[in-house]
Amino acid sequence: MSKLQVGRLTNTNAARHTVVVKLPIADDQGVVREEEIRVVYRGLSIREAAAIDEKYDNVPAEQALPEVLAANIVALPDVVGDDDKPIEPSVEFFQTVDAFALNRIRRAIDNDRLGNPTN
Repeated sequence: MSKLQVGRLTNTNAARHTVVVKLPIADDQGVVREEEIRVVYRGLSIREAAAIDEKYDNVPAEQALPEVLAANIVALPDVVGDDDKPIEPSVEFFQTVDAFALNRIRRAIDNDRLGNPTN
């Protein structure tokens, strides 16, 4: 087994994780199907997570959630704009997304970060 350098383990800016989120999306005919999108998000240390919790403790969810997601999501490779290129996961983008989808994305990331509690 090779040794892992501490810098690689503690550099959360370099840590990237991907989770698949299922979202109900209506097509042009109004038929709702569950679509899967990949969400690539960056790692967080316990210290960073605590700072985020403190920063948004008294901020309304409709403001906090788009800001937190934009700060943590690196890419949404399956969500494309009119130019067929992946959209930029910005605060402005997340402010236009249905709250149900935002919460499902947030929960998927939270669950992925927690991992398997029995390990």
